[in-house]
Amino acid sequence: MAGLWLSHHHPDQLHRCVRVGRWHVCRRCLLLWPLAYALIGAQVVLRAPAAHPFDLLIPLLLLAPVLEFLEVHQGWRPYSPGLTWLLTPVLAAVVARLLYRCMVIPWDPATWAVILVAGLPCAWAAWSFAGRR
Repeated sequence: MAGLWLSHHHPDQLHRCVRVGRWHVCRRCLLLWPLAYALIGAQVVLRAPAAHPFDLLIPLLLLAPVLEFLEVHQGWRPYSPGLTWLLTPVLAAVVARLLYRCMVIPWDPATWAVILVAGLPCAWAAWSFAGRR
């Protein structure tokens, strides 16, 4: 069996991965993390402000990726690679902005509220999905 690399998926979920050589890499992570780190780096280099009008859009921008994650992990919608590729850049922009805000204002309540409101349902969905295996 080919190894799993940067993949948190079980072997029966390899359809959620792409092959890079002989390794399976999580499709969402392959796009999410390099893009998010590049966007964090751009914010650092450009000395982005801690608060920006874009920040008001974060809850709205998170809605589609979070709903897609919840629907797939609860079995309400089949996994779609195309939808993953479409929503992940939006998620990467939001993640980059939130992580940058955490670096600039470490315990900013607004940032942590967004992280918890979006993150806890996703963690619950992933945990409950793993429990149904």
